[in-house]
Parts: sequence; C-alpha cells; structure tokens
Amino acid sequence: MSNGGISEPTIHHLIDLSGRVALITGATGWLGSAFARALAEAGATVVISSRDAGRAAEAAARLPAPGGAVHHGVALDHMDPASIEQGFTDALNTAGMVDVLVNNGVDPCPKDLTDCTFEQFAEHQRNTAGYFVLARCLRDHVVERGGGGSVI
Repeated sequence: MSNGGISEPTIHHLIDLSGRVALITGATGWLGSAFARALAEAGATVVISSRDAGRAAEAAARLPAPGGAVHHGVALDHMDPASIEQGFTDALNTAGMVDVLVNNGVDPCPKDLTDCTFEQFAEHQRNTAGYFVLARCLRDHVVERGGGGSVI
C-alpha cells in the first residue's frame, strides 16, 4: 500500500503472531470480528467464541490465513461459569493451546443511567466476573505449560 509515495507496512509486517493462538470472546459481533481479523492477518490461529458454536465456526471459516493457520469456533457464554470452563477447554482441545485472550464478549444492560435498577446493574457486572474467570483459565494454562500469555 502506498501513501503519497511512502510505502506503509501491513499488520503482518508490524506484528508477527505466527505460531500463536488467540481466543476471542464474542468474536461474531462487530468489534470482536475486527479483533479476529486483525489477529488472523498478523498470523495467529484464531479461536472465535460465540454462544452459538455454528455461528462461531462460520465466522472462523471466513478469516484470512496468510501463513496457513487453521481457525476454529467454539461455544462459550462468558455469563455462564460452566460454559466458560467448557469453552476454554474446547479452545485448548481444538487449537492445542491459547496464548492470547481477548475478553470482548459483553451481555449489554438494556437500561441507561436514568432507569437502570440496582439489580439490573448488578446482573450486568457478571460480564466482569466472566472476564475474570477466563483470565484465570488462561493464567492456569500458561503456568501449566510453562509459557507466557496476554489478556486484552
């Protein structure tokens, strides 16, 4: 790509994630799909999670694979503790490991500051609990395998 005669590097030239695996929650949505595409363009194997495994697999199949990475889709509802554990295990089983976790999934609160009740806001905080449990899953995994990891 050129900008006024100046050559601009691509994502893959700036960041090489070849050989790395990224798990992205909520990656069938607008922002999550952008994260997934960028990490795939950088060479990562991407595991897309969605509450719907079929939707996740379809989204993974559409990702670019410049270095030949094989992308995956798994069912994972970050608002459900059992689904978090199973989804993370499924990601490990399909991709072999996870190096990067993008905590992107969100269950939105249908109210705003003017009409949200205490109970509705407290329920919305389950998003944070899901992010915490997923980060702990990644931490346990990387410590067990003796590697490093990143949480976004």
